[in-house]
Amino acid sequence: MKHTWYGAMASGILALAAGAALAQSVTPPGVTSEADGLFATFTADHMTTSLGPVDELLGSPPPGSSETRMLGVFDQTIALPPLVPGIVYPVVAQFTAQAYGLRSHIAAVGTSTGSVTTTASAQVAGSDLRITADDGISPVVATVPFLEVAATGVAASASLTKGALQPGKVAGSASFTALSIAGSLLGGHAITVTGAEPPDTLLYQSPTVTIIADQQTVVGLITCDPQCHYIASTIAVHALDIVLDNAPILGRPVSGEIVLGEAAAR
Repeated sequence: MKHTWYGAMASGILALAAGAALAQSVTPPGVTSEADGLFATFTADHMTTSLGPVDELLGSPPPGSSETRMLGVFDQTIALPPLVPGIVYPVVAQFTAQAYGLRSHIAAVGTSTGSVTTTASAQVAGSDLRITADDGISPVVATVPFLEVAATGVAASASLTKGALQPGKVAGSASFTALSIAGSLLGGHAITVTGAEPPDTLLYQSPTVTIIADQQTVVGLITCDPQCHYIASTIAVHALDIVLDNAPILGRPVSGEIVLGEAAAR
């Protein structure tokens, strides 16, 4: 699990006063949840193209309420940069995302003590993600795709509890019914995953490609009164996270990120 924190040292008097005020408060703190099925962004030569977030649900549901958004089918192709208007390219790289059965859900539950637990979940029944070459005539100019991801039963979830009694309690998880990843960017390697992986499972890493299953990022604050405590304020879960760092695609270095199944609570 990746953690980010910020330090804060308070005097004993100020810390005790803040703690007393917190303990007496029963007003539900503000919470925000976010869920989406997938998104991708690519950058080359200071130009950026992006896709999604798809089936995104973002909001601050009051305690005791929930929201759900569903999308039956998604199919979109975008060209990877660099693409300068007015120039005809004989071959371009493209990213194609096909998915079905997308479901995003957010909710919040409050207690009599003033704590609020916010949850987010994203589900994708099936998806096929590809980076290929296109000459405008045949979509299979490249014999082997640069990257190809096939997944079923994708699920990601995140929860955060805020309040005086349980400040900054977080939880996250991700799983796949089946996941396979291949392509020339992986240097001949093929990856298969079934079920749930431990948080931040490194599936593949090279100087240009990093693939992580159940990536969990937690952001929080360190407070001292005088004992120091870490209080989480945000958790974000990516069921699958693929990062490109100057990956060679049609002779051009391309950087970017592909995320399948995102859930966040803050």
